[in-house]
Amino acid sequence: MFGMSVYMSSALALTARREDLYLKRLRTSEASDGTILAGIPSPLLLIGLLQCLLVVAIVAVFGSEVPANPLLLAITVLLGLAMSAFLGMASTGLVSGTQQADMATMPFFAVLVGTGVWAGFGGADGPDLEHLLSPGGAVLDAVLLAYDHERTLAEQLGQALPAIGVLLAWTALGVLGVHRLFRWEPRH
Repeated sequence: MFGMSVYMSSALALTARREDLYLKRLRTSEASDGTILAGIPSPLLLIGLLQCLLVVAIVAVFGSEVPANPLLLAITVLLGLAMSAFLGMASTGLVSGTQQADMATMPFFAVLVGTGVWAGFGGADGPDLEHLLSPGGAVLDAVLLAYDHERTLAEQLGQALPAIGVLLAWTALGVLGVHRLFRWEPRH
């Protein structure tokens, strides 16, 4: 959900608006750059959040499993959404048009989904260093810990710190990428 609904969609939306000179027109308004950058992907973030809540509800109803640590789950979801949005914004600086944005977002999307699936084969025995450095692996490890009813809340949070750190690092990388790569006008 983070990859498709937030990351790829943010990159496509911002690239299309840049291509149409909409971003350039918005910068002449009273809105700050931060407000503009927060406003355009905000519906996508809301959709991503609602999708995550829907999955949690489906698992609770049909899987009879509620999170043991809702705070850890909420932190993971919020960091996943932020990471995806910032990396999506940064990805727009690498492309000149919406046609290229589809292909330019595929590598990180594949890494996010692929490492999440790969980490899923490791089970809930705790994070493995070999896949923890990946964004998908960090998300999955933190989510599995949030649903682990055998550990105390303190143990869950302690074991989730590396995964949370990885998500924070990927989010910081996205913020840095936005500052260095994002363009307000079309690339030629």
